[in-house]
Amino acid sequence: MLNVAQILSGATARERIALRFGELAMPVEALDNLVKQAARLFAGEGVGPGHRVAMVMPNTPHFPVVYYGALRTGATVVPLSPLLTAGELEYIFRDCTPTALVAWSGFHEAAAKAAEVCGVRLVYSAGPAGGPDTGLPDLLESAAVATGDDKLACTDASDLAVIIYTSGTTGSPKGAALTHDNLMCNSRLFGEKVGLRNSDVALATLPFFHSFGQTCILNAGVNSGVELVLQPRFDAAGALDLIERHRITLFMGVPSMHAAVLAEQRANPRDVSSLRWLASGGSGLAAGLREELVSEFEVPLFEGYGLSETSPITHVCGPGAHKPGKVGQPLWGIEQRIVGDDGALLGVDAVGELHVRGHAVMPGYFNRPDATEAVIDPDGWFATGDMATIDADGFVQIVDRKKDLIIRNGHNVYPSDIETVISAHPAVQLSAVIGIPDDRVGEEVAAVVMLKPGVEATAEEISSFVKERVAADKYPRIVRIVGDLPLGPTGKVLKRAIDLSVLD
Repeated sequence: MLNVAQILSGATARERIALRFGELAMPVEALDNLVKQAARLFAGEGVGPGHRVAMVMPNTPHFPVVYYGALRTGATVVPLSPLLTAGELEYIFRDCTPTALVAWSGFHEAAAKAAEVCGVRLVYSAGPAGGPDTGLPDLLESAAVATGDDKLACTDASDLAVIIYTSGTTGSPKGAALTHDNLMCNSRLFGEKVGLRNSDVALATLPFFHSFGQTCILNAGVNSGVELVLQPRFDAAGALDLIERHRITLFMGVPSMHAAVLAEQRANPRDVSSLRWLASGGSGLAAGLREELVSEFEVPLFEGYGLSETSPITHVCGPGAHKPGKVGQPLWGIEQRIVGDDGALLGVDAVGELHVRGHAVMPGYFNRPDATEAVIDPDGWFATGDMATIDADGFVQIVDRKKDLIIRNGHNVYPSDIETVISAHPAVQLSAVIGIPDDRVGEEVAAVVMLKPGVEATAEEISSFVKERVAADKYPRIVRIVGDLPLGPTGKVLKRAIDLSVLD
Protein backbone atom coordinates (compact mmCIF):
# COMPACT_ATOMS: atom_id res chain seq x y z
CA MET A 1 0.00 0.00 0.00
CA LEU A 2 1.15 3.53 -0.78
CA ASN A 3 -0.93 6.71 -0.48
CA VAL A 4 0.24 10.33 -0.60
CA ALA A 5 -2.10 11.08 2.33
CA GLN A 6 0.25 9.01 4.50
CA ILE A 7 2.58 12.04 4.45
CA LEU A 8 0.18 13.76 6.84
CA SER A 9 -1.37 10.83 8.67
CA GLY A 10 2.07 9.51 9.53
CA ALA A 11 3.39 12.79 10.95
CA THR A 12 4.55 12.23 14.54
CA ALA A 13 4.91 15.75 16.01
CA ARG A 14 1.17 16.34 16.21
CA GLU A 15 1.43 19.58 18.19
CA ARG A 16 3.78 21.21 15.67
CA ILE A 17 2.39 24.08 13.58
CA ALA A 18 1.75 22.80 10.07
CA LEU A 19 0.20 25.91 8.48
CA ARG A 20 -0.02 29.64 9.11
CA PHE A 21 -2.57 31.73 7.28
CA GLY A 22 -3.11 35.29 8.44
CA GLU A 23 -3.62 35.03 12.19
CA LEU A 24 -4.41 31.31 12.02
CA ALA A 25 -1.80 28.84 13.27
CA MET A 26 -2.95 25.26 12.58
CA PRO A 27 -1.17 22.33 14.27
CA VAL A 28 -0.67 19.02 12.50
CA GLU A 29 -3.32 17.37 14.70
CA ALA A 30 -5.99 19.93 13.77
CA LEU A 31 -5.17 19.70 10.07
CA ASP A 32 -5.29 15.90 10.14
CA ASN A 33 -8.67 15.95 11.90
CA LEU A 34 -10.12 18.25 9.22
CA VAL A 35 -8.67 16.02 6.51
CA LYS A 36 -10.37 12.97 8.06
CA GLN A 37 -13.69 14.85 8.23
CA ALA A 38 -13.42 15.75 4.53
CA ALA A 39 -12.61 12.13 3.71
CA ARG A 40 -15.70 10.94 5.62
CA LEU A 41 -17.83 13.42 3.67
CA PHE A 42 -16.48 12.30 0.31
CA ALA A 43 -16.66 8.59 1.15
CA GLY A 44 -20.20 8.98 2.46
CA GLU A 45 -21.20 10.40 -0.92
CA GLY A 46 -19.71 7.44 -2.73
CA VAL A 47 -16.39 9.00 -3.71
CA GLY A 48 -13.51 6.53 -3.80
CA PRO A 49 -11.12 4.67 -6.11
CA GLY A 50 -11.80 5.41 -9.77
CA HIS A 51 -13.38 8.78 -8.96
CA ARG A 52 -11.89 12.24 -9.38
CA VAL A 53 -12.23 15.25 -7.09
CA ALA A 54 -11.59 18.63 -8.73
CA MET A 55 -10.52 21.53 -6.56
CA VAL A 56 -10.37 25.16 -7.66
CA MET A 57 -8.65 27.20 -4.98
CA PRO A 58 -5.55 29.18 -4.05
CA ASN A 59 -3.09 28.43 -1.24
CA THR A 60 -5.37 28.43 1.79
CA PRO A 61 -5.71 25.89 4.63
CA HIS A 62 -8.67 24.42 2.76
CA PHE A 63 -6.36 23.18 0.00
CA PRO A 64 -4.56 20.47 2.01
CA VAL A 65 -7.85 19.57 3.70
CA VAL A 66 -9.50 18.75 0.36
CA TYR A 67 -6.31 17.39 -1.22
CA TYR A 68 -5.39 14.87 1.47
CA GLY A 69 -9.04 14.21 2.28
CA ALA A 70 -9.82 13.10 -1.27
CA LEU A 71 -6.63 11.03 -1.43
CA ARG A 72 -7.61 9.21 1.78
CA THR A 73 -10.67 7.84 -0.04
CA GLY A 74 -8.56 6.49 -2.90
CA ALA A 75 -9.89 9.10 -5.31
CA THR A 76 -7.70 11.06 -7.73
CA VAL A 77 -7.28 14.80 -7.12
CA VAL A 78 -7.50 17.33 -9.95
CA PRO A 79 -6.10 20.65 -8.61
CA LEU A 80 -6.91 23.65 -10.80
CA SER A 81 -6.11 27.34 -10.91
CA PRO A 82 -8.86 29.64 -9.60
CA LEU A 83 -8.02 32.02 -12.45
CA LEU A 84 -9.37 29.65 -15.10
CA THR A 85 -12.49 30.77 -16.93
CA ALA A 86 -15.74 28.81 -17.05
CA GLY A 87 -14.89 27.74 -20.61
CA GLU A 88 -11.44 26.49 -19.61
CA LEU A 89 -12.86 24.62 -16.64
CA GLU A 90 -15.58 23.09 -18.81
CA TYR A 91 -12.90 21.76 -21.18
CA ILE A 92 -11.07 20.13 -18.25
CA PHE A 93 -14.21 18.77 -16.58
CA ARG A 94 -15.27 17.11 -19.82
CA ASP A 95 -11.82 15.58 -20.05
CA CYS A 96 -11.49 14.21 -16.50
CA THR A 97 -15.22 13.82 -15.53
CA PRO A 98 -14.94 14.64 -11.81
CA THR A 99 -17.48 13.25 -9.37
CA ALA A 100 -16.97 16.14 -6.95
CA LEU A 101 -15.82 19.74 -7.09
CA VAL A 102 -14.70 22.06 -4.30
CA ALA A 103 -14.34 25.72 -5.31
CA TRP A 104 -13.00 28.66 -3.33
CA SER A 105 -15.78 31.12 -2.57
CA GLY A 106 -14.15 34.03 -4.36
CA PHE A 107 -13.95 32.02 -7.58
CA HIS A 108 -16.94 29.71 -7.30
CA GLU A 109 -19.15 31.17 -10.03
CA ALA A 110 -17.06 30.04 -13.03
CA ALA A 111 -16.40 26.65 -11.44
CA ALA A 112 -20.05 26.07 -10.52
CA LYS A 113 -21.18 27.09 -14.01
CA ALA A 114 -18.78 24.63 -15.65
CA ALA A 115 -19.77 21.91 -13.18
CA GLU A 116 -23.45 22.34 -14.00
CA VAL A 117 -22.82 22.14 -17.74
CA CYS A 118 -20.71 19.01 -17.29
CA GLY A 119 -22.99 17.28 -14.79
CA VAL A 120 -20.61 17.16 -11.81
CA ARG A 121 -22.64 15.42 -9.10
CA LEU A 122 -21.21 16.99 -5.93
CA VAL A 123 -20.32 20.69 -5.75
CA TYR A 124 -19.10 22.41 -2.57
CA SER A 125 -17.72 25.82 -1.78
CA ALA A 126 -14.89 26.60 0.60
CA GLY A 127 -14.03 29.94 2.10
CA PRO A 128 -13.40 32.00 5.20
CA ALA A 129 -15.97 32.13 7.98
CA GLY A 130 -18.45 34.90 7.32
CA GLY A 131 -17.53 35.01 3.64
CA PRO A 132 -19.95 35.67 0.78
CA ASP A 133 -22.93 33.39 0.33
CA THR A 134 -22.25 31.13 -2.62
CA GLY A 135 -25.52 29.25 -2.66
CA LEU A 136 -23.48 26.04 -2.41
CA PRO A 137 -23.03 23.72 0.56
CA ASP A 138 -19.93 24.66 2.56
CA LEU A 139 -17.30 21.93 2.58
CA LEU A 140 -16.18 22.24 6.21
CA GLU A 141 -19.72 22.59 7.55
CA SER A 142 -20.82 19.53 5.59
CA ALA A 143 -17.72 17.58 6.63
CA ALA A 144 -18.18 18.40 10.31
CA VAL A 145 -21.42 16.37 10.45
CA ALA A 146 -20.31 13.53 8.17
CA THR A 147 -20.18 10.08 9.71
CA GLY A 148 -18.15 6.99 8.96
CA ASP A 149 -14.78 5.50 9.80
CA ASP A 150 -11.34 7.00 9.26
CA LYS A 151 -10.00 4.18 7.13
CA LEU A 152 -7.24 5.13 4.71
CA ALA A 153 -7.89 3.64 1.27
CA CYS A 154 -5.55 0.76 0.40
CA THR A 155 -4.11 2.23 -2.80
CA ASP A 156 -1.24 0.75 -4.77
CA ALA A 157 1.91 2.68 -5.65
CA SER A 158 0.85 2.64 -9.32
CA ASP A 159 -2.66 4.01 -8.68
CA LEU A 160 -3.36 7.54 -9.91
CA ALA A 161 -3.10 10.17 -7.19
CA VAL A 162 -3.22 13.49 -9.05
CA ILE A 163 -3.93 14.81 -12.52
CA ILE A 164 -2.00 18.00 -13.25
CA TYR A 165 -3.25 19.87 -16.29
CA THR A 166 -0.38 21.36 -18.23
CA SER A 167 -0.35 25.13 -18.18
CA GLY A 168 -1.11 25.36 -21.86
CA THR A 169 1.49 28.06 -22.60
CA THR A 170 1.59 26.81 -26.19
CA GLY A 171 -1.77 25.04 -26.63
CA SER A 172 -4.69 23.19 -25.04
CA PRO A 173 -3.90 21.55 -21.70
CA LYS A 174 -3.50 17.80 -21.22
CA GLY A 175 -3.81 15.98 -17.92
CA ALA A 176 -0.50 14.58 -16.69
CA ALA A 177 -1.61 11.57 -14.61
CA LEU A 178 0.74 11.06 -11.65
CA THR A 179 0.79 8.06 -9.33
CA HIS A 180 1.23 7.85 -5.57
CA ASP A 181 4.72 6.51 -6.22
CA ASN A 182 5.56 9.40 -8.56
CA LEU A 183 4.64 12.00 -5.95
CA MET A 184 5.92 10.26 -2.82
CA CYS A 185 9.30 9.53 -4.40
CA ASN A 186 9.71 13.02 -5.82
CA SER A 187 8.77 14.89 -2.65
CA ARG A 188 11.07 12.76 -0.46
CA LEU A 189 14.04 12.92 -2.84
CA PHE A 190 13.66 16.68 -3.23
CA GLY A 191 13.51 17.14 0.54
CA GLU A 192 16.69 15.12 0.96
CA LYS A 193 18.49 16.91 -1.87
CA VAL A 194 17.91 20.40 -0.48
CA GLY A 195 18.17 19.36 3.17
CA LEU A 196 14.71 20.22 4.51
CA ARG A 197 14.58 20.34 8.33
CA ASN A 198 11.73 20.19 10.83
CA SER A 199 12.93 23.57 12.11
CA ASP A 200 12.39 25.21 8.71
CA VAL A 201 9.66 27.71 7.91
CA ALA A 202 8.78 27.98 4.20
CA LEU A 203 6.90 30.67 2.34
CA ALA A 204 4.17 28.85 0.42
CA THR A 205 3.39 31.25 -2.39
CA LEU A 206 4.02 28.92 -5.34
CA PRO A 207 0.52 27.65 -6.12
CA PHE A 208 -0.28 24.20 -4.77
CA PHE A 209 -2.41 23.51 -7.84
CA HIS A 210 0.83 23.36 -9.84
CA SER A 211 3.29 20.51 -9.50
CA PHE A 212 6.22 22.69 -8.32
CA GLY A 213 4.38 24.09 -5.31
CA GLN A 214 2.49 20.87 -4.64
CA THR A 215 5.52 18.57 -4.59
CA CYS A 216 8.32 20.81 -3.36
CA ILE A 217 6.44 22.88 -0.79
CA LEU A 218 3.24 21.10 0.27
CA ASN A 219 4.17 17.42 0.12
CA ALA A 220 7.91 17.76 0.76
CA GLY A 221 7.25 20.30 3.51
CA VAL A 222 4.62 18.24 5.34
CA ASN A 223 6.75 15.13 4.96
CA SER A 224 9.79 16.89 6.50
CA GLY A 225 7.93 18.70 9.29
CA VAL A 226 8.37 22.16 7.73
CA GLU A 227 6.02 24.94 8.86
CA LEU A 228 4.24 26.45 5.83
CA VAL A 229 3.25 30.13 5.74
CA LEU A 230 0.58 30.48 3.07
CA GLN A 231 0.32 33.41 0.66
CA PRO A 232 -2.72 32.84 -1.60
CA ARG A 233 -1.58 35.26 -4.30
CA PHE A 234 2.00 36.34 -4.74
CA ASP A 235 3.05 39.91 -4.33
CA ALA A 236 6.64 40.85 -3.54
CA ALA A 237 5.94 43.30 -0.73
CA GLY A 238 3.63 40.87 1.03
CA ALA A 239 6.13 38.04 0.61
CA LEU A 240 8.93 40.03 2.21
CA ASP A 241 6.62 41.12 5.04
CA LEU A 242 5.85 37.45 5.75
CA ILE A 243 9.54 36.51 5.62
CA GLU A 244 10.33 39.18 8.19
CA ARG A 245 7.33 38.52 10.43
CA HIS A 246 7.54 34.72 10.59
CA ARG A 247 11.33 34.37 10.34
CA ILE A 248 10.97 32.32 7.17
CA THR A 249 13.99 30.22 6.25
CA LEU A 250 13.07 28.97 2.74
CA PHE A 251 11.75 30.81 -0.29
CA MET A 252 10.99 28.95 -3.52
CA GLY A 253 9.73 30.72 -6.60
CA VAL A 254 9.88 31.10 -10.34
CA PRO A 255 12.31 33.67 -11.82
CA SER A 256 9.69 36.40 -12.15
CA MET A 257 8.93 36.08 -8.41
CA HIS A 258 12.61 36.29 -7.52
CA ALA A 259 13.06 39.35 -9.73
CA ALA A 260 10.11 41.10 -8.08
CA VAL A 261 11.29 40.24 -4.55
CA LEU A 262 14.79 41.48 -5.37
CA ALA A 263 13.47 44.81 -6.67
CA GLU A 264 11.19 45.26 -3.64
CA GLN A 265 13.94 44.41 -1.15
CA ARG A 266 16.24 46.96 -2.72
CA ALA A 267 13.54 49.62 -2.68
CA ASN A 268 12.16 48.85 0.80
CA PRO A 269 14.54 46.60 2.76
CA ARG A 270 13.17 44.07 5.28
CA ASP A 271 14.96 41.92 7.82
CA VAL A 272 15.52 38.73 5.84
CA SER A 273 18.36 37.38 7.97
CA SER A 274 16.31 34.27 8.80
CA LEU A 275 16.58 32.98 5.21
CA ARG A 276 18.63 29.80 4.85
CA TRP A 277 18.33 29.33 1.07
CA LEU A 278 16.41 30.28 -2.06
CA ALA A 279 15.24 27.94 -4.81
CA SER A 280 14.18 28.69 -8.37
CA GLY A 281 12.45 26.59 -10.99
CA GLY A 282 9.64 26.62 -13.54
CA SER A 283 11.82 28.31 -16.15
CA GLY A 284 15.45 29.23 -16.60
CA LEU A 285 17.04 31.65 -14.14
CA ALA A 286 19.24 34.19 -15.90
CA ALA A 287 22.85 34.17 -14.70
CA GLY A 288 22.73 37.89 -13.92
CA LEU A 289 19.62 37.53 -11.78
CA ARG A 290 21.14 34.58 -9.96
CA GLU A 291 24.23 36.60 -9.09
CA GLU A 292 22.13 39.53 -7.87
CA LEU A 293 19.97 37.28 -5.66
CA VAL A 294 22.95 35.58 -4.02
CA SER A 295 24.63 38.94 -3.47
CA GLU A 296 21.55 40.66 -2.04
CA PHE A 297 20.27 37.88 0.22
CA GLU A 298 23.65 36.28 1.02
CA VAL A 299 22.30 32.72 0.99
CA PRO A 300 22.78 29.71 -1.31
CA LEU A 301 20.43 29.29 -4.26
CA PHE A 302 19.15 25.98 -5.59
CA GLU A 303 17.95 25.60 -9.17
CA GLY A 304 15.84 22.74 -10.44
CA TYR A 305 14.42 21.38 -13.63
CA GLY A 306 11.40 19.29 -14.44
CA LEU A 307 7.91 19.29 -15.90
CA SER A 308 4.38 18.50 -14.78
CA GLU A 309 4.85 15.14 -16.51
CA THR A 310 7.84 14.34 -14.25
CA SER A 311 6.26 15.00 -10.85
CA PRO A 312 8.00 17.58 -11.45
CA ILE A 313 11.68 17.42 -10.38
CA THR A 314 14.28 15.49 -12.34
CA HIS A 315 17.36 17.69 -11.82
CA VAL A 316 18.64 19.88 -8.98
CA CYS A 317 21.81 21.88 -8.53
CA GLY A 318 22.92 23.85 -5.54
CA PRO A 319 25.82 24.57 -3.20
CA GLY A 320 28.82 22.42 -4.01
CA ALA A 321 27.24 21.07 -7.20
CA HIS A 322 26.61 24.10 -9.37
CA LYS A 323 27.85 25.08 -12.79
CA PRO A 324 26.84 28.41 -14.37
CA GLY A 325 23.97 27.97 -16.81
CA LYS A 326 23.31 24.36 -15.80
CA VAL A 327 20.19 22.95 -14.11
CA GLY A 328 22.19 20.21 -12.43
CA GLN A 329 22.57 16.47 -12.43
CA PRO A 330 19.63 14.05 -12.33
CA LEU A 331 18.08 12.95 -9.05
CA TRP A 332 18.75 9.43 -7.84
CA GLY A 333 16.90 6.94 -10.04
CA ILE A 334 16.60 9.25 -13.04
CA GLU A 335 18.35 8.39 -16.32
CA GLN A 336 19.02 10.95 -19.04
CA ARG A 337 20.08 11.10 -22.67
CA ILE A 338 20.21 13.52 -25.62
CA VAL A 339 18.49 12.52 -28.86
CA GLY A 340 18.82 14.04 -32.33
CA ASP A 341 16.00 14.76 -34.77
CA ASP A 342 16.68 11.41 -36.45
CA GLY A 343 16.36 9.51 -33.16
CA ALA A 344 20.10 8.89 -32.83
CA LEU A 345 21.76 9.22 -29.43
CA LEU A 346 24.09 12.23 -29.24
CA GLY A 347 27.34 12.64 -27.36
CA VAL A 348 28.75 14.98 -24.75
CA ASP A 349 27.85 18.66 -25.21
CA ALA A 350 25.81 18.01 -28.38
CA VAL A 351 22.50 19.87 -28.66
CA GLY A 352 19.43 17.67 -28.96
CA GLU A 353 16.19 16.83 -27.18
CA LEU A 354 16.49 15.80 -23.54
CA HIS A 355 14.90 12.45 -22.68
CA VAL A 356 14.52 11.16 -19.11
CA ARG A 357 13.45 7.86 -17.58
CA GLY A 358 12.71 6.77 -14.03
CA HIS A 359 10.38 7.00 -11.03
CA ALA A 360 9.39 10.63 -11.71
CA VAL A 361 7.92 10.02 -15.17
CA MET A 362 4.13 9.84 -15.39
CA PRO A 363 2.52 6.69 -16.78
CA GLY A 364 0.78 8.91 -19.34
CA TYR A 365 -1.74 11.64 -20.09
CA PHE A 366 -5.21 10.97 -18.72
CA ASN A 367 -7.39 9.32 -21.38
CA ARG A 368 -4.92 10.38 -24.10
CA PRO A 369 -3.06 7.28 -25.33
CA ASP A 370 -2.18 9.06 -28.57
CA ALA A 371 -0.55 11.96 -26.76
CA THR A 372 1.18 9.53 -24.38
CA GLU A 373 2.67 7.48 -27.22
CA ALA A 374 3.99 10.67 -28.78
CA VAL A 375 6.18 11.46 -25.75
CA ILE A 376 6.89 8.12 -23.97
CA ASP A 377 8.51 5.31 -25.94
CA PRO A 378 8.03 1.58 -25.20
CA ASP A 379 11.19 1.57 -23.07
CA GLY A 380 9.83 4.30 -20.78
CA TRP A 381 11.89 7.22 -22.10
CA PHE A 382 10.00 10.54 -21.86
CA ALA A 383 10.73 13.18 -24.50
CA THR A 384 10.76 16.46 -22.59
CA GLY A 385 10.43 18.76 -25.60
CA ASP A 386 13.44 20.71 -24.33
CA MET A 387 16.61 21.15 -26.33
CA ALA A 388 19.60 20.59 -24.07
CA THR A 389 23.18 19.42 -23.67
CA ILE A 390 24.77 17.03 -21.17
CA ASP A 391 28.39 17.62 -20.22
CA ALA A 392 31.02 15.06 -19.21
CA ASP A 393 29.95 15.29 -15.54
CA GLY A 394 26.27 14.69 -16.32
CA PHE A 395 25.20 18.31 -15.83
CA VAL A 396 22.34 19.41 -18.08
CA GLN A 397 22.03 22.78 -19.74
CA ILE A 398 18.60 23.63 -21.14
CA VAL A 399 18.95 25.43 -24.44
CA ASP A 400 15.26 26.06 -25.17
CA ARG A 401 11.87 24.54 -25.79
CA LYS A 402 11.91 22.57 -29.03
CA LYS A 403 8.69 24.22 -30.17
CA ASP A 404 10.09 27.71 -29.46
CA LEU A 405 13.07 27.29 -31.79
CA ILE A 406 13.41 30.13 -34.30
CA ILE A 407 14.98 29.34 -37.68
CA ARG A 408 16.36 32.52 -39.24
CA ASN A 409 18.07 32.19 -42.60
CA GLY A 410 18.56 28.51 -41.88
CA HIS A 411 20.28 29.19 -38.54
CA ASN A 412 18.84 27.98 -35.24
CA VAL A 413 18.11 30.74 -32.74
CA TYR A 414 17.11 29.65 -29.24
CA PRO A 415 14.88 32.28 -27.59
CA SER A 416 16.11 31.48 -24.08
CA ASP A 417 19.68 32.34 -25.13
CA ILE A 418 18.57 35.77 -26.29
CA GLU A 419 16.31 36.27 -23.26
CA THR A 420 19.30 35.57 -21.01
CA VAL A 421 21.30 38.28 -22.73
CA ILE A 422 18.41 40.76 -22.61
CA SER A 423 17.94 40.08 -18.88
CA ALA A 424 21.53 41.23 -18.29
CA HIS A 425 20.55 44.76 -19.34
CA PRO A 426 20.20 46.77 -16.11
CA ALA A 427 16.82 48.19 -17.11
CA VAL A 428 15.10 44.93 -17.99
CA GLN A 429 12.68 43.11 -15.68
CA LEU A 430 11.29 40.43 -18.04
CA SER A 431 11.43 39.60 -21.71
CA ALA A 432 10.00 37.21 -24.25
CA VAL A 433 11.69 36.38 -27.55
CA ILE A 434 9.55 34.95 -30.33
CA GLY A 435 9.80 34.22 -34.03
CA ILE A 436 7.79 36.31 -36.47
CA PRO A 437 7.13 34.96 -40.00
CA ASP A 438 9.22 36.86 -42.53
CA ASP A 439 9.27 36.41 -46.30
CA ARG A 440 12.95 37.28 -46.55
CA VAL A 441 14.58 35.27 -43.72
CA GLY A 442 11.85 32.76 -42.84
CA GLU A 443 11.49 33.90 -39.22
CA GLU A 444 12.63 37.17 -37.73
CA VAL A 445 13.77 37.42 -34.11
CA ALA A 446 11.52 39.70 -32.06
CA ALA A 447 11.70 40.68 -28.39
CA VAL A 448 8.94 42.02 -26.18
CA VAL A 449 10.46 43.65 -23.11
CA MET A 450 9.15 44.84 -19.74
CA LEU A 451 11.35 47.32 -17.89
CA LYS A 452 12.03 47.56 -14.18
CA PRO A 453 9.86 50.11 -12.31
CA GLY A 454 11.20 53.64 -12.57
CA VAL A 455 13.92 52.75 -15.11
CA GLU A 456 14.07 53.92 -18.71
CA ALA A 457 15.55 52.41 -21.85
CA THR A 458 14.74 52.54 -25.55
CA ALA A 459 14.13 49.66 -27.92
CA GLU A 460 17.17 50.73 -29.91
CA GLU A 461 19.38 50.60 -26.82
CA ILE A 462 18.25 47.08 -25.97
CA SER A 463 18.68 45.87 -29.55
CA SER A 464 22.21 47.30 -29.64
CA PHE A 465 23.00 45.80 -26.24
CA VAL A 466 22.12 42.33 -27.54
CA LYS A 467 23.79 42.88 -30.93
CA GLU A 468 27.11 43.46 -29.17
CA ARG A 469 26.86 40.14 -27.33
CA VAL A 470 25.51 37.58 -29.81
CA ALA A 471 26.11 36.45 -33.38
CA ALA A 472 24.85 38.74 -36.10
CA ASP A 473 22.03 36.36 -37.09
CA LYS A 474 20.64 36.14 -33.55
CA TYR A 475 20.02 39.62 -32.20
CA PRO A 476 16.39 40.87 -32.29
CA ARG A 477 15.72 43.21 -35.18
CA ILE A 478 12.33 43.93 -33.65
CA VAL A 479 12.16 45.14 -30.04
CA ARG A 480 9.03 46.47 -28.36
CA ILE A 481 8.81 47.79 -24.81
CA VAL A 482 5.53 47.09 -23.03
CA GLY A 483 4.12 47.95 -19.62
CA ASP A 484 3.43 44.33 -18.73
CA LEU A 485 3.88 40.80 -19.98
CA PRO A 486 1.15 38.16 -19.59
CA LEU A 487 2.04 35.63 -16.91
CA GLY A 488 0.45 32.25 -16.28
CA PRO A 489 -0.68 31.21 -12.79
CA THR A 490 2.79 29.84 -12.06
CA GLY A 491 4.62 33.01 -13.09
CA LYS A 492 5.82 31.93 -16.52
CA VAL A 493 5.47 34.31 -19.45
CA LEU A 494 2.59 33.14 -21.64
CA LYS A 495 4.02 33.66 -25.09
CA ARG A 496 0.79 32.62 -26.77
CA ALA A 497 -1.03 35.43 -24.91
CA ILE A 498 1.31 38.21 -26.05
CA ASP A 499 -0.48 40.78 -28.18
CA LEU A 500 1.45 40.38 -31.43
CA SER A 501 0.01 43.64 -32.75
CA VAL A 502 2.68 45.46 -30.73
CA LEU A 503 5.21 43.99 -33.17
CA ASP A 504 3.58 45.52 -36.25
